[in-house]
Amino acid sequence: MFYLQINDHLDKLAAEYPNLVTVINAALSYEGRQIKYVRISTSRFENLRKPVIIIDAAVHAREWVTTPVALYIINQLVVDIVDNQLTDEIDWIIIPLANPDGYEYSFDETRSTSHAGSGECPGVDGNRNFDHHWGTSEASSDPCSLIYEGPTAFSEPETRVIRDAVLQNVQRTALYISLHSYGNMFLYAWGNNGTLPSNGLILHLAGVQMATAIDELALDKADRYIVGNAASVLYYSTGTSRDWTRAAGIPLTYTLELPGYEYLFEVPAEYVEQIVTETWAGIVADQLIFTEQQIWSRVLMNRIFDIYYQSGNDQIKVSRIEIKLILNESDVLAYSEDGVGQSKFTASIYMPANTFAVYYNLKIFTCSAP
Repeated sequence: MFYLQINDHLDKLAAEYPNLVTVINAALSYEGRQIKYVRISTSRFENLRKPVIIIDAAVHAREWVTTPVALYIINQLVVDIVDNQLTDEIDWIIIPLANPDGYEYSFDETRSTSHAGSGECPGVDGNRNFDHHWGTSEASSDPCSLIYEGPTAFSEPETRVIRDAVLQNVQRTALYISLHSYGNMFLYAWGNNGTLPSNGLILHLAGVQMATAIDELALDKADRYIVGNAASVLYYSTGTSRDWTRAAGIPLTYTLELPGYEYLFEVPAEYVEQIVTETWAGIVADQLIFTEQQIWSRVLMNRIFDIYYQSGNDQIKVSRIEIKLILNESDVLAYSEDGVGQSKFTASIYMPANTFAVYYNLKIFTCSAP
Protein backbone atom coordinates (compact mmCIF):
# COMPACT_ATOMS: atom_id res chain seq x y z
CA MET A 1 0.00 0.00 0.00
CA PHE A 2 1.12 3.53 -0.73
CA TYR A 3 1.04 6.39 1.77
CA LEU A 4 -2.31 7.82 0.64
CA GLN A 5 -3.93 4.39 0.60
CA ILE A 6 -2.83 3.78 4.18
CA ASN A 7 -4.22 7.11 5.40
CA ASP A 8 -7.47 6.54 3.51
CA HIS A 9 -7.76 3.11 5.13
CA LEU A 10 -7.39 4.60 8.61
CA ASP A 11 -10.02 7.26 7.87
CA LYS A 12 -12.47 4.62 6.62
CA LEU A 13 -12.01 2.56 9.78
CA ALA A 14 -12.76 5.60 11.91
CA ALA A 15 -15.92 6.28 9.88
CA GLU A 16 -17.09 2.66 10.13
CA TYR A 17 -16.20 2.16 13.80
CA PRO A 18 -16.64 5.59 15.41
CA ASN A 19 -17.14 4.16 18.90
CA LEU A 20 -13.82 2.35 18.78
CA VAL A 21 -11.41 4.13 16.41
CA THR A 22 -10.21 7.72 16.45
CA VAL A 23 -7.79 8.97 13.81
CA ILE A 24 -5.31 11.54 15.04
CA ASN A 25 -3.92 13.90 12.41
CA ALA A 26 -0.78 14.37 14.40
CA ALA A 27 1.48 16.54 12.25
CA LEU A 28 2.82 17.19 8.79
CA SER A 29 6.02 15.47 7.76
CA TYR A 30 9.06 17.42 6.54
CA GLU A 31 7.68 17.26 2.99
CA GLY A 32 4.14 18.09 4.04
CA ARG A 33 2.53 14.64 4.24
CA GLN A 34 -0.05 14.07 6.97
CA ILE A 35 1.18 11.72 9.71
CA LYS A 36 -1.82 9.87 11.07
CA TYR A 37 -2.25 7.35 13.84
CA VAL A 38 -5.18 5.61 15.47
CA ARG A 39 -6.37 5.44 19.02
CA ILE A 40 -8.41 2.30 19.67
CA SER A 41 -10.54 2.42 22.79
CA THR A 42 -14.00 1.42 23.99
CA SER A 43 -13.89 4.32 26.45
CA ARG A 44 -12.47 7.09 24.21
CA PHE A 45 -9.28 7.11 26.30
CA GLU A 46 -11.30 8.51 29.22
CA ASN A 47 -10.88 5.51 31.54
CA LEU A 48 -7.58 6.35 33.18
CA ARG A 49 -7.38 2.94 34.87
CA LYS A 50 -6.89 1.13 31.59
CA PRO A 51 -3.31 0.40 30.51
CA VAL A 52 -2.15 1.65 27.13
CA ILE A 53 -0.08 -0.14 24.49
CA ILE A 54 1.77 1.99 21.93
CA ILE A 55 3.13 0.53 18.69
CA ASP A 56 4.86 2.36 15.86
CA ALA A 57 6.07 1.16 12.47
CA ALA A 58 8.10 2.34 9.48
CA VAL A 59 10.36 4.73 11.35
CA HIS A 60 12.96 3.27 9.01
CA ALA A 61 11.48 3.69 5.57
CA ARG A 62 13.02 0.67 3.85
CA GLU A 63 11.61 -1.69 6.48
CA TRP A 64 8.41 -2.14 4.53
CA VAL A 65 7.13 -5.23 6.33
CA THR A 66 6.58 -3.28 9.56
CA THR A 67 3.58 -1.33 8.28
CA PRO A 68 1.54 -4.44 7.34
CA VAL A 69 2.12 -5.76 10.87
CA ALA A 70 0.76 -2.54 12.37
CA LEU A 71 -2.24 -2.56 10.02
CA TYR A 72 -2.94 -6.20 10.86
CA ILE A 73 -2.96 -5.42 14.57
CA ILE A 74 -5.50 -2.67 13.92
CA ASN A 75 -7.61 -5.11 11.90
CA GLN A 76 -7.57 -7.74 14.64
CA LEU A 77 -8.66 -5.23 17.26
CA VAL A 78 -11.26 -3.37 15.21
CA VAL A 79 -12.59 -5.45 12.31
CA ASP A 80 -12.16 -9.11 13.20
CA ILE A 81 -12.40 -8.39 16.96
CA VAL A 82 -10.66 -11.60 17.91
CA ASP A 83 -11.02 -10.82 21.62
CA ASN A 84 -13.22 -8.06 23.04
CA GLN A 85 -11.17 -7.95 26.21
CA LEU A 86 -8.19 -6.66 24.26
CA THR A 87 -10.07 -3.39 23.79
CA ASP A 88 -12.34 -3.52 26.85
CA GLU A 89 -9.31 -3.75 29.13
CA ILE A 90 -6.58 -2.02 27.08
CA ASP A 91 -6.33 1.22 25.09
CA TRP A 92 -4.14 1.16 21.99
CA ILE A 93 -2.17 3.74 20.02
CA ILE A 94 -0.87 2.45 16.70
CA ILE A 95 1.23 4.52 14.30
CA PRO A 96 1.43 2.43 11.13
CA LEU A 97 3.50 4.85 9.05
CA ALA A 98 5.72 7.05 11.17
CA ASN A 99 7.93 8.19 8.28
CA PRO A 100 5.74 8.80 5.22
CA ASP A 101 8.36 10.86 3.36
CA GLY A 102 10.96 8.15 3.59
CA TYR A 103 8.40 5.45 2.84
CA GLU A 104 7.34 7.08 -0.42
CA TYR A 105 10.92 7.91 -1.34
CA SER A 106 12.10 4.37 -0.63
CA PHE A 107 10.15 2.94 -3.53
CA ASP A 108 12.77 4.45 -5.81
CA GLU A 109 15.62 5.55 -3.53
CA THR A 110 16.91 4.87 -0.02
CA ARG A 111 16.97 8.22 1.82
CA SER A 112 14.87 11.37 2.11
CA THR A 113 15.86 15.00 2.68
CA SER A 114 15.41 16.72 6.02
CA HIS A 115 18.43 18.74 7.03
CA ALA A 116 20.97 21.31 5.84
CA GLY A 117 23.43 19.85 3.37
CA SER A 118 20.99 17.12 2.41
CA GLY A 119 21.88 17.49 -1.25
CA GLU A 120 25.11 15.67 -0.55
CA CYS A 121 23.98 13.42 2.29
CA PRO A 122 20.17 13.32 2.65
CA GLY A 123 18.26 12.05 5.65
CA VAL A 124 18.08 11.68 9.42
CA ASP A 125 17.81 8.33 11.17
CA GLY A 126 14.58 8.64 13.14
CA ASN A 127 15.71 5.97 15.55
CA ARG A 128 18.73 8.06 16.57
CA ASN A 129 16.75 11.29 16.98
CA PHE A 130 15.19 10.65 20.41
CA ASP A 131 16.45 12.51 23.46
CA HIS A 132 18.22 9.69 25.26
CA HIS A 133 22.00 10.09 25.25
CA TRP A 134 21.50 11.95 21.99
CA GLY A 135 24.70 13.57 20.74
CA THR A 136 27.04 11.18 22.55
CA SER A 137 27.90 8.91 19.63
CA GLU A 138 30.52 10.08 17.16
CA ALA A 139 29.24 7.61 14.56
CA SER A 140 25.79 9.23 14.62
CA SER A 141 27.06 12.81 14.38
CA ASP A 142 28.16 12.56 10.75
CA PRO A 143 25.43 13.88 8.39
CA CYS A 144 26.64 11.42 5.76
CA SER A 145 26.19 8.44 8.09
CA LEU A 146 23.19 6.13 7.64
CA ILE A 147 22.65 6.53 11.39
CA TYR A 148 22.84 10.33 11.44
CA GLU A 149 21.07 11.56 14.58
CA GLY A 150 19.98 14.94 13.20
CA PRO A 151 20.94 18.47 14.20
CA THR A 152 19.13 18.28 17.57
CA ALA A 153 17.13 15.72 19.52
CA PHE A 154 13.55 15.59 18.23
CA SER A 155 14.48 17.79 15.27
CA GLU A 156 12.19 15.73 13.03
CA PRO A 157 8.38 16.08 13.01
CA GLU A 158 8.13 12.30 12.64
CA THR A 159 9.87 11.61 15.95
CA ARG A 160 7.97 14.43 17.67
CA VAL A 161 4.71 12.67 16.78
CA ILE A 162 5.86 9.56 18.65
CA ARG A 163 7.21 11.66 21.52
CA ASP A 164 3.93 13.53 21.98
CA ALA A 165 1.78 10.39 21.77
CA VAL A 166 3.92 8.80 24.47
CA LEU A 167 4.05 11.79 26.82
CA GLN A 168 0.30 12.31 26.64
CA ASN A 169 -0.25 8.77 27.94
CA VAL A 170 2.96 7.88 29.75
CA GLN A 171 1.36 7.50 33.19
CA ARG A 172 -0.64 4.48 32.10
CA THR A 173 1.32 3.08 29.18
CA ALA A 174 2.46 -0.44 30.02
CA LEU A 175 4.05 -1.52 26.75
CA TYR A 176 5.79 0.22 23.84
CA ILE A 177 7.00 -1.62 20.75
CA SER A 178 8.78 -0.08 17.78
CA LEU A 179 8.51 -2.40 14.79
CA HIS A 180 11.65 -2.80 12.69
CA SER A 181 13.26 -5.34 10.39
CA TYR A 182 15.15 -7.51 10.10
CA GLY A 183 16.69 -9.93 12.59
CA ASN A 184 14.14 -11.85 14.73
CA MET A 185 14.93 -10.00 17.96
CA PHE A 186 13.27 -8.41 20.97
CA LEU A 187 15.74 -5.75 22.12
CA TYR A 188 15.47 -3.81 25.36
CA ALA A 189 17.41 -1.02 27.12
CA TRP A 190 19.96 0.28 27.63
CA GLY A 191 21.42 0.35 24.16
CA ASN A 192 23.80 3.20 24.85
CA ASN A 193 25.98 1.36 27.39
CA GLY A 194 24.82 -2.24 27.74
CA THR A 195 23.60 -1.93 31.33
CA LEU A 196 20.11 -2.99 32.40
CA PRO A 197 17.17 -0.96 33.69
CA SER A 198 15.92 -1.65 37.21
CA ASN A 199 13.26 -3.96 35.77
CA GLY A 200 15.66 -5.79 33.47
CA LEU A 201 14.47 -9.23 34.58
CA ILE A 202 10.83 -8.39 33.89
CA LEU A 203 11.80 -6.94 30.50
CA HIS A 204 13.58 -10.14 29.63
CA LEU A 205 10.85 -12.51 30.85
CA ALA A 206 8.08 -10.57 29.08
CA GLY A 207 10.17 -10.52 25.90
CA VAL A 208 10.76 -14.25 26.10
CA GLN A 209 7.03 -14.82 26.54
CA MET A 210 6.26 -12.87 23.36
CA ALA A 211 9.14 -14.41 21.42
CA THR A 212 8.09 -17.94 22.39
CA ALA A 213 4.56 -17.33 21.12
CA ILE A 214 5.99 -16.13 17.79
CA ASP A 215 8.43 -19.03 17.48
CA GLU A 216 5.60 -21.52 17.93
CA LEU A 217 4.07 -20.27 14.65
CA ALA A 218 7.28 -19.49 12.78
CA LEU A 219 8.38 -21.08 9.53
CA ASP A 220 10.84 -23.93 9.85
CA LYS A 221 13.50 -21.93 8.03
CA ALA A 222 13.10 -18.89 10.28
CA ASP A 223 15.69 -18.11 12.92
CA ARG A 224 14.38 -18.39 16.46
CA TYR A 225 13.86 -15.06 18.19
CA ILE A 226 16.64 -13.67 20.38
CA VAL A 227 15.68 -11.64 23.45
CA GLY A 228 18.19 -9.40 25.14
CA ASN A 229 19.86 -6.11 25.83
CA ALA A 230 20.27 -4.20 22.57
CA ALA A 231 23.95 -3.42 23.08
CA SER A 232 24.76 -7.02 24.00
CA VAL A 233 22.68 -8.71 21.29
CA LEU A 234 23.12 -6.27 18.41
CA TYR A 235 25.22 -3.13 18.85
CA TYR A 236 25.50 0.05 20.90
CA SER A 237 23.06 2.79 19.90
CA THR A 238 22.01 6.20 21.16
CA GLY A 239 18.89 8.28 20.66
CA THR A 240 16.58 5.29 20.17
CA SER A 241 12.85 5.32 20.84
CA ARG A 242 13.22 2.12 22.85
CA ASP A 243 15.59 3.67 25.38
CA TRP A 244 13.86 7.05 25.48
CA THR A 245 10.43 5.51 26.20
CA ARG A 246 11.91 3.37 28.98
CA ALA A 247 13.59 6.43 30.50
CA ALA A 248 10.31 8.34 30.19
CA GLY A 249 8.67 5.78 32.48
CA ILE A 250 7.12 3.06 30.33
CA PRO A 251 8.07 -0.23 32.02
CA LEU A 252 8.14 -2.54 29.00
CA THR A 253 9.76 -1.09 25.85
CA TYR A 254 11.22 -3.00 22.92
CA THR A 255 12.65 -2.72 19.47
CA LEU A 256 11.06 -5.66 17.68
CA GLU A 257 13.11 -6.78 14.68
CA LEU A 258 10.85 -8.80 12.39
CA PRO A 259 12.00 -11.69 10.17
CA GLY A 260 13.78 -11.06 6.90
CA TYR A 261 14.61 -14.68 6.10
CA GLU A 262 17.15 -14.77 3.29
CA TYR A 263 15.63 -11.63 1.75
CA LEU A 264 16.73 -9.21 4.50
CA PHE A 265 14.82 -5.91 4.08
CA GLU A 266 13.03 -6.92 0.88
CA VAL A 267 10.71 -9.64 2.13
CA PRO A 268 8.51 -10.92 -0.72
CA ALA A 269 4.79 -10.25 -0.44
CA GLU A 270 3.98 -13.94 -0.04
CA TYR A 271 5.63 -13.92 3.40
CA VAL A 272 3.67 -10.99 4.78
CA GLU A 273 0.72 -13.04 6.03
CA GLN A 274 3.06 -15.33 7.92
CA ILE A 275 4.89 -12.45 9.56
CA VAL A 276 1.80 -10.48 10.56
CA THR A 277 -0.01 -13.47 12.08
CA GLU A 278 2.94 -14.73 14.11
CA THR A 279 3.80 -11.23 15.34
CA TRP A 280 0.21 -10.64 16.44
CA ALA A 281 0.35 -13.87 18.44
CA GLY A 282 3.46 -12.62 20.20
CA ILE A 283 2.16 -9.17 21.05
CA VAL A 284 -1.04 -10.44 22.64
CA ALA A 285 0.61 -13.36 24.43
CA ASP A 286 0.04 -13.51 28.16
CA GLN A 287 2.90 -11.81 29.94
CA LEU A 288 3.56 -13.33 33.34
CA ILE A 289 5.11 -10.74 35.63
CA PHE A 290 4.76 -12.40 39.04
CA THR A 291 4.21 -15.88 40.43
CA GLU A 292 4.36 -17.52 43.83
CA GLN A 293 3.33 -20.88 45.22
CA GLN A 294 3.04 -22.69 48.54
CA ILE A 295 2.25 -26.23 49.62
CA TRP A 296 0.75 -27.38 52.91
CA SER A 297 0.64 -31.09 53.72
CA ARG A 298 -2.27 -30.57 56.11
CA VAL A 299 -4.35 -27.71 57.49
CA LEU A 300 -5.10 -28.57 61.12
CA MET A 301 -7.45 -25.67 61.85
CA ASN A 302 -9.52 -23.15 59.98
CA ARG A 303 -7.26 -20.47 58.57
CA ILE A 304 -7.30 -17.52 56.21
CA PHE A 305 -4.38 -17.15 53.84
CA ASP A 306 -3.81 -13.54 52.87
CA ILE A 307 -2.28 -12.66 49.49
CA TYR A 308 -0.66 -9.32 48.86
CA TYR A 309 1.16 -8.21 45.72
CA GLN A 310 2.54 -4.80 44.77
CA SER A 311 4.60 -4.10 41.69
CA GLY A 312 7.99 -2.53 42.15
CA ASN A 313 7.00 -0.16 39.34
CA ASP A 314 3.65 1.62 39.59
CA GLN A 315 3.51 1.87 35.78
CA ILE A 316 3.08 -1.92 35.45
CA LYS A 317 -0.66 -2.47 35.57
CA VAL A 318 -2.25 -5.85 36.21
CA SER A 319 -4.44 -7.19 33.42
CA ARG A 320 -5.15 -10.70 34.73
CA ILE A 321 -4.89 -12.52 38.04
CA GLU A 322 -5.05 -16.29 38.13
CA ILE A 323 -5.29 -18.22 41.40
CA LYS A 324 -5.07 -22.00 41.38
CA LEU A 325 -5.85 -24.12 44.43
CA ILE A 326 -5.74 -27.87 44.87
CA LEU A 327 -7.66 -28.90 47.98
CA ASN A 328 -7.88 -32.61 48.71
CA GLU A 329 -6.93 -33.31 45.08
CA SER A 330 -9.74 -31.10 43.74
CA ASP A 331 -8.67 -28.28 41.41
CA VAL A 332 -10.03 -24.79 41.81
CA LEU A 333 -9.09 -22.21 39.18
CA ALA A 334 -10.27 -18.67 39.82
CA TYR A 335 -9.80 -15.24 38.31
CA SER A 336 -9.81 -12.12 40.42
CA GLU A 337 -10.89 -8.72 39.11
CA ASP A 338 -9.92 -6.81 42.27
CA GLY A 339 -6.46 -5.77 41.08
CA VAL A 340 -7.07 -5.38 37.35
CA GLY A 341 -5.88 -2.02 36.08
CA GLN A 342 -3.89 -1.40 39.26
CA SER A 343 -0.30 -2.06 40.33
CA LYS A 344 -1.24 -3.94 43.50
CA PHE A 345 -3.52 -6.79 44.48
CA THR A 346 -4.85 -8.22 47.75
CA ALA A 347 -7.00 -11.26 48.40
CA SER A 348 -7.84 -13.74 51.14
CA ILE A 349 -8.35 -17.48 50.80
CA TYR A 350 -10.25 -19.47 53.39
CA MET A 351 -8.96 -22.99 54.02
CA PRO A 352 -11.07 -25.22 56.30
CA ALA A 353 -9.63 -27.48 58.99
CA ASN A 354 -8.48 -31.01 58.16
CA THR A 355 -7.73 -30.18 54.56
CA PHE A 356 -4.92 -32.31 53.15
CA ALA A 357 -2.39 -31.60 50.41
CA VAL A 358 -3.15 -27.97 49.79
CA TYR A 359 -1.37 -26.50 46.76
CA TYR A 360 -1.62 -22.80 46.00
CA ASN A 361 -0.27 -20.97 42.94
CA LEU A 362 -0.74 -17.30 42.08
CA LYS A 363 0.04 -15.85 38.65
CA ILE A 364 -0.24 -12.18 37.72
CA PHE A 365 -0.15 -11.04 34.09
CA THR A 366 0.13 -7.69 32.41
CA CYS A 367 -0.49 -6.29 28.90
CA SER A 368 -2.82 -9.10 27.90
CA ALA A 369 -6.29 -10.44 28.41
CA PRO A 370 -7.56 -13.77 29.74
